[in-house]
Amino acid sequence: MKVNTDNLRSVSQSLSQSIQYMLFEDINLNSGHAQILNHLQQLSNYFNQGAIVIETNEQKTSSFFQSGKSNSSFKTDWNIVSIFQKKEKPVRISETYEYSFGQASSNIYEDYLQAGASLNAIDFLAEGKCEFYLWKDKLFNPKALLDGSLSLSLLSGSAYTKIGTSNINAYAKGKVDLGVVYGNASAIICQEEQTFSFGFGAALVRGKASLAFNLFGASITLTGRGSIGSTELNMEYSHKNREWIVGTDLGFIAGLGFEIKVVY
Repeated sequence: MKVNTDNLRSVSQSLSQSIQYMLFEDINLNSGHAQILNHLQQLSNYFNQGAIVIETNEQKTSSFFQSGKSNSSFKTDWNIVSIFQKKEKPVRISETYEYSFGQASSNIYEDYLQAGASLNAIDFLAEGKCEFYLWKDKLFNPKALLDGSLSLSLLSGSAYTKIGTSNINAYAKGKVDLGVVYGNASAIICQEEQTFSFGFGAALVRGKASLAFNLFGASITLTGRGSIGSTELNMEYSHKNREWIVGTDLGFIAGLGFEIKVVY
């Protein structure tokens, strides 16, 4: 049965047009309103992506253009009762705002080959999150997670290629940003994991490329980064069960960086 994807896109457009931002004096109303708008945007994206997936299954190539969108959300999960019951649930606070002027993409799907490219204009993202755990398996095992980031790019493009099967394959991807400013910091501290990272910078041109090899569940990912007309500093270290990551970036006028990730 052939599905009329125009109807799915019509629903997506109607949902997107129903999104109207309002400001209330009560902070709880503002939070609830933001969550409702975020859910509407997610539904709109769901129907639009559904149309793309259906068309992709009907043909080996797909292309689409999506006009500007913005999403915002503020969430809190206190889980006070669960904490007293020694359940593994966190106290969580998070807030996100993102805006994109427009996006265009194209993809190709074959039996042993997948490839695609996308182009984004004026991407802005600001997000922050903190989580605190006290228990694991009914035992006192505190864990703290702090994460915040801010980024703005005038124009960005990305491409990927995957060759092989689900068990044995090689995957390569690349991304280039024009006119980018960013900053980020994160930390995860607990018995099983220690992760620390921070970074900031600005660049006229910034890009990265990755090459990954997968063999029956084990993988090695090598990532290289470079920039021109830049000032930036980034450092990252992470160690947890069956995964290890180390990376760094340093640049003034021109910069280079690397990252190695091993999962076994």
